[in-house]
Amino acid sequence: MEELQKKIIIVDDDDETRTAYAEIFRNKGFKVLEARDGVEGLDIATSEEGIDAIFTGIVMPRMDGFQMIEALKKHSTTAKIPIFINSHLGREYDRQQAMKLGVRDFIIRGVVTPAEAVQRILHHLQGDSYLLKLDPFDLDAQKMIEDLKLPGELKCENCGTNLAVELTPAQKQSFNAKIVCPECRRVY
Repeated sequence: MEELQKKIIIVDDDDETRTAYAEIFRNKGFKVLEARDGVEGLDIATSEEGIDAIFTGIVMPRMDGFQMIEALKKHSTTAKIPIFINSHLGREYDRQQAMKLGVRDFIIRGVVTPAEAVQRILHHLQGDSYLLKLDPFDLDAQKMIEDLKLPGELKCENCGTNLAVELTPAQKQSFNAKIVCPECRRVY
């Protein structure tokens, strides 16, 4: 049986940015729908069936990304669609607001390449692994930090994000594990 093509809406008022991401997503096998602002994104999401993800900017005319997300959460047909933010400013306030709204990932343009952003979204949509928080002061964490020569506070050396253990099923009841930065996807 053939796997159905994933469908994503890219919402961004910058034509160049939207077109560049659309091309990369199409090359990865996605069916791409494009919207120039939150109003168009909301219209497409509420009228189109089978949306697998929404990749949106924040600052846009008519309706910004956060307003669109809030509206999507109010519709029973769109409330569960995974949403990913593409931020060109990378403000901490915006990241916190995104997390409060249940956004799956906050991607900072210029820090994360478009190809890496698409890989991160694919990772979330495939759902074939688990990310678990690491505490540098819990159980054998200090021994692990020393043995594996990890950063002392288990923070990414690239972006400062807390590191996590990524578990990928290998066979029944066993996993492959690696330590990664959930933000920039650096593997340690």
